[in-house]
Amino acid sequence: MHEVRARYGRRAVTRCGQRVHVPPHRLEAMQRFVARHGSFGVFIARFVAGLRFLAGPLAGSLGLRPVPFVTANILGALCYVPLMVAGGYTVGYEFRRHVSWFVRAERTVAKDLVLGGILLGLLFLGYRTLARRREGRSLSS
Repeated sequence: MHEVRARYGRRAVTRCGQRVHVPPHRLEAMQRFVARHGSFGVFIARFVAGLRFLAGPLAGSLGLRPVPFVTANILGALCYVPLMVAGGYTVGYEFRRHVSWFVRAERTVAKDLVLGGILLGLLFLGYRTLARRREGRSLSS
């Protein structure tokens, strides 16, 4: 069973890495990381971009048992998700204070553009009306 997992699991991980443009040396480094740290490596992988989605296939190909993998994966998610949501909320809250002037300016510019478009449209219609009247006078003369 171990030979099958090592043979086909590594091939699947390599193929998966190629599809998402992970170079072989980077993939090997990820494999060494998960092999060295086991379930703790799966937990930490949640916080590392690129390794997050490969942690499962890597752990499976390296023979990590399902219970430690699932436990580490769930604990990693329980820590990762609230941290990322809190970080996003904090950034959004702070940006709101700094960007409020931009939002006000955007509303003013949008109103000005709409009014300018209406004015240009009215001027164009007036020009066409005058051009038709002139054309009508030259034909009747």
